[in-house]
Parts: sequence; C-alpha cells; structure tokens
Amino acid sequence: RRPSPPAPRKRPPHALPKHLSYRKVCSRCGRTRGQHGELGFGINCPFRDCARCGAGERAHVAAGVPVGFGCRLTVEQGAVPGAGEEYGRRMGEICRGARQAAAAAVCPRVPPVAY
Repeated sequence: RRPSPPAPRKRPPHALPKHLSYRKVCSRCGRTRGQHGELGFGINCPFRDCARCGAGERAHVAAGVPVGFGCRLTVEQGAVPGAGEEYGRRMGEICRGARQAAAAAVCPRVPPVAY
C-alpha cells in the first residue's frame, strides 16, 4: 500500500508574495529598504510603528496581531484610517516592478486592512 501524498501547504497570512523578499521589505515594520534610508533594517530597524496600519507596537501586542506586512489591525483596534490602502498601493507597485524584472508569474494583490 502506497502512502497518501502530503497535503498541500498553506502559506501563512504574514508570508510575503512570491516577488517580494525580506531584502526589500523590513521584517520588523514592513517598510521598504528605501524608506529606511541610512537607518537600520530588519533586526536593527529603529521604527516602532507599523508601516501597514500606522499603529504602534503596543496596539499590536494588545490585539495579538503582527507588526508589518502581516498586520491585520482594524481602526477599532488602533489602526490609522486609510493607512492600509496606501500600504497596499505601495506594495503593489513594488510587486509589479519585481514581477516585470522577473518577467514572469503572477503577483498577488496585497489585501487592504479591513475597517
């Protein structure tokens, strides 16, 4: 008897789309490398607020929501109104640029924060 094939893996909600990497998007705050300028990036990130929703770390800890790309904080939980849509547009532009550079595959749209 042959073993059954493994179940397909689901991507975690905070995982980056195929054409983005943590070399382009900060793993801590969700900002791009260009937005950091000369400041630290990733582990050394100096920002204490979320690029996606505009709220600070305390609001995320209280809501149990990750900071950065995987953020799903709502306005009721402390998100800045309209920040999610703006972040989605920026990430979409970066993703389209990366896709054009790779000249292939589909880049998923970054879902906006639900308000």
